[in-house]
Amino acid sequence: MDDDEFEFEFFPAESVESDGDSEETVEPDVLRDTGRVQHRARVTSAEIRRRRVTAVTVLGAVILLAVLVIVLTSGSSGSGGADYRSYLIGITPVASDSQQTGEALASMLGGVRATASADRAVARIDPLVSQAADQVARLARLATPSTLTSQQSQALAALDLRLRGLRGLRDSLVQALASPAAAGAWSAVASAQVDDLISSDQIWDSARNSADAILSARAINGFFPASKFVSDPTALLRWTRNLAAATGLPTTGRTISLGSSGTDVAAWQTALNRWLKLTAPTQTQLTVDGTFGTGTQIATQQVQTAQGLTPDGVVGASTRRALQRALATPAASPSAASPAAANLTSGATGPAVVSWQNLLNQWLKTTAPTQTPVTVDGNFGTGTQTVTQQLQSAAGLTPTGIVDAATRRALANALRAGKSG
Repeated sequence: MDDDEFEFEFFPAESVESDGDSEETVEPDVLRDTGRVQHRARVTSAEIRRRRVTAVTVLGAVILLAVLVIVLTSGSSGSGGADYRSYLIGITPVASDSQQTGEALASMLGGVRATASADRAVARIDPLVSQAADQVARLARLATPSTLTSQQSQALAALDLRLRGLRGLRDSLVQALASPAAAGAWSAVASAQVDDLISSDQIWDSARNSADAILSARAINGFFPASKFVSDPTALLRWTRNLAAATGLPTTGRTISLGSSGTDVAAWQTALNRWLKLTAPTQTQLTVDGTFGTGTQIATQQVQTAQGLTPDGVVGASTRRALQRALATPAASPSAASPAAANLTSGATGPAVVSWQNLLNQWLKTTAPTQTPVTVDGNFGTGTQTVTQQLQSAAGLTPTGIVDAATRRALANALRAGKSG
C-alpha cells in the first residue's frame, strides 16, 4: 500500500467558512518531508465549530467543578470543622491544668498534720488561687463556635466556682489562724467551699456531655475534655477538718489545769465542746469563760480516756495532740455508730449529722460506688434521709429514715462486713 493513501488527523486541513450554509473545504496541500508526501485531512467548517463548542463546554464544566470544590472545602474547614477543632485544642489544656490544680489542693490538705502545716497552707493555697484565675482568663479568651456558646458559659461558670472556692478556703483559713476561737466556724465554712468545688465538677460534666452530643451530630473529630477538680469529696472534707483542728488547737503552749484561766483556756474549752458534740451530743456543753473549772477538767479526762492517756485532767502537749487527732477524724467518733447516741431525723443539724453522713458515704462506696455521695454539710436533708432508708432496707429494717439505735447497729455491721470482705 502506498503512503499516499493514508490521511492523518494531526495535520488538520485549513477551512474557510462561507457566508451561507454551504460548507467549503480546502484541498489538501502537498507537503514534503524528507522525500515523503503527506496529505492533510479534509475537515469541514461545521465539524470545527462543533469541536470548539465541545471544548468550551468541557472547560466550563471543569471551572464549575473547581469552584464547587473550593466552596465545599472552605465551608468544611471553616464553620464546619476548623473552628470546632481550634476551640477543642484551646480548651483541652485549660481543663487539664484546672484538674491538676484540684489535685494539688488535695495533696496539700492531705498533708496537714500540725499548726505549722496550717500556717504554710495559706502560702500554698495562694498560688493555686492564681492558677485558677489564669485558667478562667484563658478560657474566656477562646473563640467559641456559635453552637457551643452555652457549653462555653457552663465551663466558665465551673472554673469561676473553683476560683471562688479556693479563695474562700484561703480567706477563712487566714481568719481561723488569726483567732483560735474562729476555728470553730472553719469546719462549716470549709464544707461550704468544698461543696462549691464539687458542684463545679457537676457543671463541667454537664457542659461536656451536651458538647459531645453536638460534636457527634456534626461528625466533628474530637471530644470536649473532662476536668475533675475533686476526685474524692469525702477525703477532701476530712482533710479540711484536719486543717480546722490544726488551726484551732495548737499543740504547744503552757500547761493548763484546774484553776487556770486565760484565752488559751477558752480555746481549749471551745475545742472540747466540738469534741463533745461529736462523741456525746446529749451532754451539756461547757461554758466558754476562760476559767478551767471542774466541768472542763471532767471533759478533759474524757478525752484522755478515749485516747488512751492517763486521765489526770492536765492539758499538756500530749493531751492537745490527742484532742487534735480526735477532731480530725469525726467519722470514727463513738457517737457516729453508737447505739446509745441520740436519734437523728430529717431537719437535724450539727456534727453528729456530719459523722452520720460520712459513714453513709463509706457504706455507699462499698455497696453503690457509682451513686452520688451524700453532701456532708451537717444538715439532715432529703439526700441523707434517702440513703438512710436504703441502708435500712438493705438491713431488713423498716425504712423510716430515722437514725435510731437499730439503724446505727446496722450501719456499723455493714461497715465491718465491708472491711472484712
